[in-house]
Amino acid sequence: MGKMENQIEQPRGKVGLTTISAFAAATAREPISGNSRLRTNGFRPRDLRSYWTLLAMDHFLGRERVDRTFKYWRSGLNQRMLESIRQNGESRVIPLPRVTQLDRKTYMKEFVNKSHPVVFVGAAKDWECCRKWSFDWIKQQYGSDDVMLIDHGKHDRNPLHAPVEHLTLGDLIDGIDHGSLKYARFHPLLQRHPELRIDIDQRWLKDHLTNRRTSWLHFYTLFLGGKGTDTAIHNAGNENLFVQIQGQKKWRLYPVEHTPIFDPPANRSLYKYTGYRPDEPDYELYPMARHMDWYETVLEPGDVLYNPPYYWHHVSNPVRSIGVGCRWNNIRTALLAAPALATLELFNTNPNLIKGMLMTLKDFNTILAEARLDKKQIMAQPGGSRQS
Repeated sequence: MGKMENQIEQPRGKVGLTTISAFAAATAREPISGNSRLRTNGFRPRDLRSYWTLLAMDHFLGRERVDRTFKYWRSGLNQRMLESIRQNGESRVIPLPRVTQLDRKTYMKEFVNKSHPVVFVGAAKDWECCRKWSFDWIKQQYGSDDVMLIDHGKHDRNPLHAPVEHLTLGDLIDGIDHGSLKYARFHPLLQRHPELRIDIDQRWLKDHLTNRRTSWLHFYTLFLGGKGTDTAIHNAGNENLFVQIQGQKKWRLYPVEHTPIFDPPANRSLYKYTGYRPDEPDYELYPMARHMDWYETVLEPGDVLYNPPYYWHHVSNPVRSIGVGCRWNNIRTALLAAPALATLELFNTNPNLIKGMLMTLKDFNTILAEARLDKKQIMAQPGGSRQS
């Protein structure tokens, strides 16, 4: 069996949230388990069925048409679900499990099969990427590499002056050195430069693939940003082993069961998002969020986080940060985590499922752009022809 790390990080939250220090002390003595430490939302099964039915109808017909046809369905459902989750009282922040040693059998049984995230503490601290990569080194080696930035509008702390912006990696790093909030997210540096992959322990990654025969469409995404940058709450259907290389990265993680709370648009895309911001919560628009629990953890250099399919997450950088997501697709784990969301992927149009999967191998940002813009807008941006 694996061994739980002796020190469980204490939760960080807004004033008024209940922190669970007693839980942390107890967990340190318990066997490793991927059972949820979060309280159930208390939603009734029939209300959950109604929610997923509405989301599917939004996906095919559009939300406005659905709401015109069924005027009071959504509002009545939201009110019933709010009454259910109110039984929880105030939100709680729970520390995410962190382990120092974990055998494959326990990893699969307790985390993968339960669609539960976990941190492997210091697993990558001796990898070449953690020893060698830095802002200066990346600038020297790959400073001319083109970076595609996507504006996430009001949901983003790092707004741009255009829907899509292109600049070089060197210029981005120079800007970060002077306080810029421009953030390279999902950047395909390792897709364009495969030689970098040898700096990540491929044997360790192979040992932690959830199924070595059926895990497919492997790709890597680089995240490079300065202090104060973040990525709004989102999820996707692939699995992710995220390697923290330099600096720190704070993760807030929310299970698929929170989807009704976030009320995401049915955007027919591989990338799902919500307008709810945990650092600036709007309880008028998202009243159920006042009563939900979530996990938090801060990744240090050398930590590796397993994030299962469709697990919602918000990620912020308290300091300058470099990290790499090592991603792959697995139909079994996606269906296990969120059967409704995984099934709806078959009917995506922004882009369609096959095109979207192929686009991830080139630049995941093109999927974000296509979900928000039409082709002409993408092409009109400087450098757009290189990415389309």
